[in-house]
Amino acid sequence: MSSHLSLSLLVLYKAKFGKVLLALLASIAFIAVLSAQFSGRQPATVSLDVGLSAIKIMIPILFALFCQELIVKESERKSFLQSLAYPHDRINFFINRWLAGLLTVLVFYFSAALLLLIIVYFISLGYSQATPVSLDGKYWVVIAFGAIDILAVSTIATLLAVVAQSPGFVLIGTIGLTIVGRSYSAVLQLLSGDNLVVDDPEQYSSGLGWVTYIIPDLGALDIRQIALYNDWSFLSSGLLHISVTSVVFSVVAMSLATLLFNNRSIA
Repeated sequence: MSSHLSLSLLVLYKAKFGKVLLALLASIAFIAVLSAQFSGRQPATVSLDVGLSAIKIMIPILFALFCQELIVKESERKSFLQSLAYPHDRINFFINRWLAGLLTVLVFYFSAALLLLIIVYFISLGYSQATPVSLDGKYWVVIAFGAIDILAVSTIATLLAVVAQSPGFVLIGTIGLTIVGRSYSAVLQLLSGDNLVVDDPEQYSSGLGWVTYIIPDLGALDIRQIALYNDWSFLSSGLLHISVTSVVFSVVAMSLATLLFNNRSIA
């Protein structure tokens, strides 16, 4: 582990993010258990669905807060200038800041996924559903594709942290762009269906079409149905394409962020 990465993880530790992560894990457990009480016939399905949604909501907020602490606030404090004396050190510094946030979020993500699995397993023991949830391979496939979503979200937050003039912009921008990436495909489907929700769907579709060239379809990476209903048929035929597109987007966004950071004035 490089010194820059160790220092970045230490920054998060000193900012007491460890307590924040534990509190979020406790919140996920509480939400999963409580949501099961709202369904008498499919408590495990509801618990798993709501639990996954809670995790996905927390991820962009968490990474935005990490970027605020690791990049934006460090820039404001000017405490990192000594590390940026040479271009190579500057890039190394920046990449390791991003890696520290990404690794921490991934540890939280997989810990939350394991916690949710345990909770849903015990909930499923109390009531035998007609369609039991899948907590084996299908569940971990869902979690694996969720990690690709996290990669894309991490690069969005990091890029915004480089161009941001205030910490609040990183949080609002990351949440906003993540919502757009996870929902615009569903909106386009509604506009192209038989039961239209607007009078002029073509106008709305043309207005949203440009989004597909900027942000990948993160909503397509959410394949929780295969675990909720224990059925592989819910897998989309274009899932591989969306996954590759999301990874390419992440590489491009991170490359742009690195370029902008490397060219930033340190005066």
